[in-house]
Amino acid sequence: MNYYVGIDLGGTNTKIGLVDEAGNIIFTTIVKTDSAEGFEKTVERLSNILKEQIKQKENDLKDAK
Repeated sequence: MNYYVGIDLGGTNTKIGLVDEAGNIIFTTIVKTDSAEGFEKTVERLSNILKEQIKQKENDLKDAK
């Protein structure tokens, strides 16, 4: 199954979402953009948040079985 990430990068907040190929929402989150730390650090931090959300969702699915 394919998954798709959507990122709405705003000046104050960033919205991150993950959907499957059927359009089902796997998760969404809103975090502070904190753009003062610079582009590379911001992208790295947002990537880490995305990875952690995916890990948490995988754990939730394992626990539900």
